[in-house]
Amino acid sequence: MYKKLSLTLKFVGISWITGPSGRSKSFKRSGPQKTKKVSHPSDKPLSAKYGGKEGWFRFSSLQIPSTWPSSELLSTLLDKAVSVLNNGVSNGTWGNYATAVRHLYRCQEDTGVPMNFPLQPQQIVVYMSWLLMVRAVQPDTVNNYLSGIRMAHLAVGLYIPTLHSPLINQFLTGAENLSKIEHSVATKPYRKAVTLPLLLLIAHKLTKSTWSKYKQQLIWTVCLLGFFGSLRMGEILTSLVKTFDSKFHLLRNEVSFSELHMEGEKVSVIRIRIKSPKIDRIGLGDEIEIFQLKNRLC
Repeated sequence: MYKKLSLTLKFVGISWITGPSGRSKSFKRSGPQKTKKVSHPSDKPLSAKYGGKEGWFRFSSLQIPSTWPSSELLSTLLDKAVSVLNNGVSNGTWGNYATAVRHLYRCQEDTGVPMNFPLQPQQIVVYMSWLLMVRAVQPDTVNNYLSGIRMAHLAVGLYIPTLHSPLINQFLTGAENLSKIEHSVATKPYRKAVTLPLLLLIAHKLTKSTWSKYKQQLIWTVCLLGFFGSLRMGEILTSLVKTFDSKFHLLRNEVSFSELHMEGEKVSVIRIRIKSPKIDRIGLGDEIEIFQLKNRLC
């Protein structure tokens, strides 16, 4: 495993121009000058969480022009700037960012697509797809890894606006939507479609139950209406036991019985007024007719 982040980022050509112990090279004035000992800002870690020990920023990250004057003060200021940058996120976050870069390297090995900096939108899309399919991470994790890739660019003095391009944002939105759909399918209770064999099974269970004849007939009537009328249960029943709204729920005067003569035979018909059928787009409601079959079901 990688001991230093510089080794981890080596494949993308990341390197830092640093002096001994990883500090930036000092600027010196020419001629006599007074010297003052100034402690390095990283000598004393701010805390165990924000010590800057895992930070990627170095003197070269600042892209200081070579025409700037050299001085001990400027050197100290730049060292301070590097320390502040490295303390911008916690050591744990730096570790997560390092994981993002390692995954970028593995993506390059698996796909053969060179992941050279600065990354282009096409490379980023391949990387994000690889994270979703191969690493099976969640869209939020993909977004966090992109933050790590962005930080790796900043550490070598590169600004990468493509990480916030419409294409990348569209990809992340789509990944989030698909994740919600998959979660909904996985957690949604499975409902069997009521087929004729299942309807007969319901009838068998009802006859074996200890319910009264009235309750058995009531439930069987609802089942027959729903099955032969192709109805949704919400169209003929209330969702809650103690809640009823006459504007939406089925009323007694919206159910009527009659008889018709078909091919010389008398056939019973049930007419039901549905207030809000699924196919109704105007709000006028609909009326359905359910005919007697004259068999063991109806």
